Amino acid sequence: MNLIRSIVTVALACFMACSAQTDKTTRSEGRHQQGIQTPIGEREVRIAPGRCRIVGTLVSIDSTLEKGGPCLKAPCRGFVRVDSVLGYGAAFGNPVAVNERIDVRFAFTLAPTSRELFPNMTKQLPGLQVGTRFQADLESQNEFGNSERRVSYLVHDYERLN
Repeated sequence: MNLIRSIVTVALACFMACSAQTDKTTRSEGRHQQGIQTPIGEREVRIAPGRCRIVGTLVSIDSTLEKGGPCLKAPCRGFVRVDSVLGYGAAFGNPVAVNERIDVRFAFTLAPTSRELFPNMTKQLPGLQVGTRFQADLESQNEFGNSERRVSYLVHDYERLN
């Protein structure tokens, strides 16, 4: 009987020691995660779902104007050479490759933003010309026409690099 009691006591002591160690590790990790704040620069590195961050060069502008909206007054489409792919957000469709030329629609036109085109817009975009390098997040879009599917990309915001 003493032997059984000794075995149970040792087993219980080992179990308690493991439990205490696991609890201590869990609490330590929780404090560590709560204590570290992500620097602002690193928070901006995160890429939204359905987006791909690239550095690209505008190689040509499609001067065809659309039927309405700001793209009636300034071109919104151009071809972009992908200089580098900085990363993908979750669930991004139609991946791009370096040196690939892609069809891009710029939501706020290729012209510099102005009060005439966007009276309520607070952030001003500088506009892009052929040869301009920029960084942007692409949103993949499938366009259908003439019974074929065409992939294009949409850019809402960009940063000129040169």
